[in-house]
Amino acid sequence: MIGQQADQGIVVGQTMLTFWLPERIDTLLGAHERRCQCSRSEVLRAILRQYLYGISGDPDQTPALSQPTVQVRRGEWGGRLPQLGKNTAQAKLLVPSRWSRDLTALGAEAGVTRSHFAREVVVTSLLGHAYLPARNRPSCC
Repeated sequence: MIGQQADQGIVVGQTMLTFWLPERIDTLLGAHERRCQCSRSEVLRAILRQYLYGISGDPDQTPALSQPTVQVRRGEWGGRLPQLGKNTAQAKLLVPSRWSRDLTALGAEAGVTRSHFAREVVVTSLLGHAYLPARNRPSCC
């Protein structure tokens, strides 16, 4: 098992990313899988990679984001996305550790956890931004 941690089977330099998706999004992902003839993990990785680094961006050439120093929470609506129902479908995939760190940093900037942010990325990629409620930003004064 060269290049892998023997007890977890995770390739060195990769992280397991787990988050939950609403049933409606799970159905859309299934249709997308059949259309492109690829696995759900491949579809999700493509969505996350495009969000983080663009269509032709190279993660290795992109400057690293600064890591959060504040505690984040699941979002003001408790992790649920209005009109999409309860998050019941598990998304579990290996991603490069860099992607995980960048998702964490972007989520912290938005005031939500990495998992919640990843869920939002997938929803906006499939349905657009109209399905997400506006975030209430705390006033500074």
